[in-house]
Amino acid sequence: MTKVNFEKYDLQLSSVGDGKIIYDVIRRKNILLTPEELVRQTLVHYLISNQQIGKSLIAVERGLDMPQGKKRFDIVVFDRCGNPFLIVECKSPDINIDMDTFLQGTNYNTALKAKYLWLSNGKTNFFFRLNDLNLLDEIPELANEL
Repeated sequence: MTKVNFEKYDLQLSSVGDGKIIYDVIRRKNILLTPEELVRQTLVHYLISNQQIGKSLIAVERGLDMPQGKKRFDIVVFDRCGNPFLIVECKSPDINIDMDTFLQGTNYNTALKAKYLWLSNGKTNFFFRLNDLNLLDEIPELANEL
C-alpha cells in the first residue's frame, strides 16, 4: 500500500440549506460535499500543494467515451504535452479499494494511456505504474516527470 501523508488543506466549505458544499479549485465552482467529493478535493489539493502540479494540468470529473458507453473519470493529470499522465480513481472512505476499483481505473486507461494509476478512498491508497502494473511503495515526485 502506498504511503500518503495527507496534511490539512484549506478546503473552502460552506453550508447551503441542509447540505454543505466545497469549492473545486479546478472546476472553479461549488460542488455538493459528499464523502467521495471530500476525498477527490483532498487529492486535488495534495497534487497542487505537495506534488507541485499546476492546476492547468489537472482535469476533474470529465466525460470519457468508452466502448461500454460514456464514463466519467475522477481526476486526470496531464503532462506538459497534453497527454494523460496520471489517472486518480476516488472512492468514499466507507468503500474498500478492491479489484473492481482497480479494473475501473485500468479500464479508463485503455482510452487514456496514462503512466500511473492512483486508487484512493482517503484512508487506503494504491499507486501503480501502469506499463508493468507495478504497485509502488510511495508516490513518486510527479512534477519531475511531467
